[in-house]
Amino acid sequence: MKKSVKRGIFTTSVITTSFGSMGVTTTAIINKNNLDPEFLEKLIAEIKAKTQEAIHEYENLNKNKDSLKIFKQNIDKSEQKLSELESKFNEYNSIKNKSSDIKKVIDDFKESLNTLKDNISNAKTEYFQKVDDDIKLNINAANELIEKLNSNQDSVDTLQHAITEAENKLNDFEDKLNNYDNEEHKNNETISQNLDIFKEAIKTLRNEISKSNQKYTANKQTFDQIVENAKQTSNAAIKKLRETSKINVPGLEEAYNNLAIALNEVADAKQKVKDSKIHVDNLTEVAQKVKNAENKVKDLLELINKLNDEQLNSKYLEEIESNIDELNQKNSEAEVVQDNVTKLSEFIEEFKEKINAAKETTNVIDSNSSTVTEQTKTKNNELKLLIPQSQEHLKKVEDKLNKITAEIQGELFTLQSNAQDNKQSIEENKDNFEQLSKDLDNIEQNLANSVSNLKQKIEKVDYQNLFKPINDLQSLIESNKNKALENIKGLILEELNKAQHLKQDQIQEFKNKINAANTLEELKTIKQKIQETNSKQEANEFVKQLNNLSDSEINEYIKSVDGTNTDDLSNLKEKYSKINEQKSQLISQINDLDFTDEHKNQFKKEIKQKNLADAQNHLENIKKINDLKQQIKQYINDPANKIPDDKKSLLKNELLNANNILDVENIHRKAQVEKAKQSAIEEINKLTVNNKDELINEINQKDNEDEVMAVVAKAKGDLLQTAKLEAEGKIKKLKFISQNEKNKIISEIKQKNNENKSDITKLINDLSAKNTEKETIFNENIANSELFNPEHIQEKLRSC
Repeated sequence: MKKSVKRGIFTTSVITTSFGSMGVTTTAIINKNNLDPEFLEKLIAEIKAKTQEAIHEYENLNKNKDSLKIFKQNIDKSEQKLSELESKFNEYNSIKNKSSDIKKVIDDFKESLNTLKDNISNAKTEYFQKVDDDIKLNINAANELIEKLNSNQDSVDTLQHAITEAENKLNDFEDKLNNYDNEEHKNNETISQNLDIFKEAIKTLRNEISKSNQKYTANKQTFDQIVENAKQTSNAAIKKLRETSKINVPGLEEAYNNLAIALNEVADAKQKVKDSKIHVDNLTEVAQKVKNAENKVKDLLELINKLNDEQLNSKYLEEIESNIDELNQKNSEAEVVQDNVTKLSEFIEEFKEKINAAKETTNVIDSNSSTVTEQTKTKNNELKLLIPQSQEHLKKVEDKLNKITAEIQGELFTLQSNAQDNKQSIEENKDNFEQLSKDLDNIEQNLANSVSNLKQKIEKVDYQNLFKPINDLQSLIESNKNKALENIKGLILEELNKAQHLKQDQIQEFKNKINAANTLEELKTIKQKIQETNSKQEANEFVKQLNNLSDSEINEYIKSVDGTNTDDLSNLKEKYSKINEQKSQLISQINDLDFTDEHKNQFKKEIKQKNLADAQNHLENIKKINDLKQQIKQYINDPANKIPDDKKSLLKNELLNANNILDVENIHRKAQVEKAKQSAIEEINKLTVNNKDELINEINQKDNEDEVMAVVAKAKGDLLQTAKLEAEGKIKKLKFISQNEKNKIISEIKQKNNENKSDITKLINDLSAKNTEKETIFNENIANSELFNPEHIQEKLRSC
């Protein structure tokens, strides 16, 4: 069993196998106390591995979203994985008597599972939205095909192409419907509604295809018959033109040419349908034009056979006059024709027709000069001179039209190229925030406005051929904008998911703002705010690690975080980390000082609750107390002072427990008293008195040097000195008399002699009364006041 344990990280199967032979479950084994440390290490590694599986799973959810099929497969796979991992979590969580290390990795595992759940939920929402969008897209496509069939009912080849396209797409739509028409999608109210709309659109398209097939058959039969009749009439006109020169009267050849042009238009229209998927043929319109041309040729052929020479000349003059009037009118109009593409194009076509008609008239008359009168020839020459003038006017109008169209086409081509580059960049850089921002900014600040301005220019000059291209370009730019917004939002959401220091309500609020944003500026602001909020909350959490900072320093730090730029937060954290470290060094110095553990802990707490400068000063004061204690300890231990061992122990113990200057100084005085007592006892022992024991006992009861020396003086019989020393000892015990005043009275007492010895008692009594009065005032006004701290009171007592 031990050999199998050492092979690698435990899995549940390994654990079960390893202990299965013992008849004990995995959980029971784990719940045993005092497990092998190596076993625990393997178990922790296994839980961490499961945590990484959860993290890897929700990271995979954000990949391959473009394919709905793969996206759905990933969601299903993640749900299955979540179920497996939750089962493992329940097994781990059932462990009893969990160590702190086990609890930590289980909590991390739980957090990764919650994140995976949230990501699956979000992915499902996004998937259903994509499905709904795709259904709507197919509904729109079906409706467009229905509209295309309806709008081409008067066409022939175009209608046939539309029918073929609709039939092909119908199969795709039905496949889509079969994929989406299931219970999972129907449970989504919006998708269910759109599925019903999609079904109805497919049904309508199927009916329109059937109707259009019938319409196509009827259109084609009518068109073919008209063209066939026109061809026969055209052949008859050619035959007549070849038989006799008299047939070349004004209008005949032109009528024939128009018929030929109309027949060519039929061929051109049919060829355009073959060459372009988006061209709509006008064969029924062309067919009517063919029929009209055919009727004119027929009428002229009947008329020609009835005219003599005089009648022909009259017709010639009439035709010449008509040509001259029409050319003069067009020459005048050419000077004032509007900057309108449609009107300019129509005017040019009409002008060309008039010039061609005039040329034909002159050619017919020149070819029949034997039957033409002088009057007719003169008029014909006038028409000949007018034709080149008219051609010059025509060229100016053509140049004007070419300039307008070339300028607009150039702008359109440039914008189309830019829009395609923009689209390609957005597709290629969907994970590049900076480039996507540039692309979206280009749309918002440049392309959208430029296209809008160009569209106004196109509409102003009525350039109808570019109405659709400019609208398509606007749609492309809008699509680019939406795609860029979608990609940028996706990147910001990824960043939001990685912002580990945000609270759940903050994350949801940011998600709402991201979804509602429609401009680059809004999204940049949101992205910056996410980074700033996450960094500041991380900085606020960071301060919890700095356990040596005072409350005021922590508050100052948090306030500084709020007012600091994100880029400067690292400097702020470094600053307070140094403060924390410096205070840590101050605290560590406390350990080496001569105080009780209780007082050391108190000093450490006091240092933590002060700012750095105050803490440094506080430590210096503590060190001064410690230095004084060391001096006093040396004084106590000094053999020259002859302090008894039992007194030494008591004094040193008191010294250890002392934590302020006043207490230390008091112990120093006690040590001095003990020294004085030993000196006094030595003197007593040298005296020849009967009551030595009584005197020594009295000495040991005294608590200041003066009183001790007073006993010695009394033993020696020096009553004046005894009175002086006793008085000095009493004065030194008065707490509410200033040192200056004490010194003054002591000095007066020292000057007394036997004659005025009684004055000593009066001085003591007066000073004691004054002390009592000040003590009463202190107790009533200061001792329990919140305005004074203990240190301040002690300081005041020393200075009284």
